Amino acid sequence: MLRWKFGLSALMFLALCFGLMLGTASCGDDDDDASNDDQSDDDSSDDDLADDDATDDDTSPPPPTLLVGSSRYEITPDYAVILGGYGMYFLSDIFCRWSTGVHDPLYATAIAIEDKNQETIIELVLDSIGLLENDVHRIQQTLSAATGVSTDHIFLSATHSHGTPDTVGIYGVMLPPITGRDDRFIEQMIDGAYQAGIEAFRNRRPAVMRVNQGVEPHFHFNHMGLNDPNATIDDAITVVGFYETDGDVIGTITNWGCHPTVMPAENTLITADFVGAFYAAMDLTIGGVNMFINGNEGASVRPANTYHPFQVNPEEGWGDWDDVNRVGAGLATTAMNLLGAGEVIDDPTLSVVSAQFEGLMQNPLLGIMNTLGLIAHEFPAPGELYPEPIAFWRLGPLTAASAPGEVVPTIGLQLREIMDGRYKMVLNLTQDWIGYFLTPEQFRSLRYIDYSFVCAGPEVGQALVEGYQQMFGAGE
Repeated sequence: MLRWKFGLSALMFLALCFGLMLGTASCGDDDDDASNDDQSDDDSSDDDLADDDATDDDTSPPPPTLLVGSSRYEITPDYAVILGGYGMYFLSDIFCRWSTGVHDPLYATAIAIEDKNQETIIELVLDSIGLLENDVHRIQQTLSAATGVSTDHIFLSATHSHGTPDTVGIYGVMLPPITGRDDRFIEQMIDGAYQAGIEAFRNRRPAVMRVNQGVEPHFHFNHMGLNDPNATIDDAITVVGFYETDGDVIGTITNWGCHPTVMPAENTLITADFVGAFYAAMDLTIGGVNMFINGNEGASVRPANTYHPFQVNPEEGWGDWDDVNRVGAGLATTAMNLLGAGEVIDDPTLSVVSAQFEGLMQNPLLGIMNTLGLIAHEFPAPGELYPEPIAFWRLGPLTAASAPGEVVPTIGLQLREIMDGRYKMVLNLTQDWIGYFLTPEQFRSLRYIDYSFVCAGPEVGQALVEGYQQMFGAGE
């Protein structure tokens, strides 16, 4: 049994409570592009990608041993909702970020993968600020009942766009307590996830797998690097593609870490932010169903664009809709180029390892917000234990490990060292949302105070690392 130890001094608690109005733990900064000269050159490789994917002039493609299906289902609300991200509010919900329209649709995206041994997973991603464990369990249970796939083989992640409805609850009103969660949208989201998952499962067909990993430093940066000399960033981008034997794309998964916050808090149009532009660019160029799962973006990793900077000043950088499109399309170009040069995997087998670790809650704020009805999550009182899920799946040389929140790169890079496999994905905001995973130094630093509000404690990050050390056999 692993115990997560969380600590928060009385002084810090008072500081946090008085500082809640200041909170905005998001991002946004200079980032972008896919429509510059660099991108034009990269886009030309799309033809190469199609040629390389499943057929080759010189060699016969490997016989497909996987069955893969994909689907996407729209979950955009057509009514006003409170948007998630960018802080909390007081006195009345009239001060909250209510949506005033729709810029681009929100989706539930699913890929179902079955190997020759009939091991199956369903990977689901929702354009959402975060998914709470109760909602995850409902989706897992209904999909499992319909497909026969074990609930612990059904993975659910949130893209974390701050232009999506508040599915956590903390972006409503703190005092008097009014949750930001809208029950009508929660039901719509859960149904959309089910529809996407069941359709992907039913659409399974013979598939060839291709995978690659590289770096993409041009479209994100660590905002805390302006004040914290120890701040780092995880530039890794991992892409896996599944193709029919004629080379047509069934689906792809891209894992890279960055808050989808090109647009600032002033935006009240529903949007998946750069993730939506990424979908559009991928869909238009290579077809199929293309998925984005956020990587190590915790605390301060924001969009940036070294090709066409949209930085307003050294501390606050926000973009516009053109920047959203450039960032999404630029990221898509990188993903497609990696796929074009990727490794074709013969006869990959699938496995899943999951566990529950008992955490010792010591940050009273999360429990208070649960007691007030803001968060639909059964956080215990400080000092009590509660189980929290982590899991990973392997597909040939690819390993994908989940984290139930937002992992700072310092911790995320440690996870990469622990994980096995030639290609690695760290799936943030997966299977649950319990806030940030910070280091003890970050948790206790005033520089990170906005993020400490929704961090379970100073040792939660190390607990995550130790949990994966046990699961991968890399430590005591």
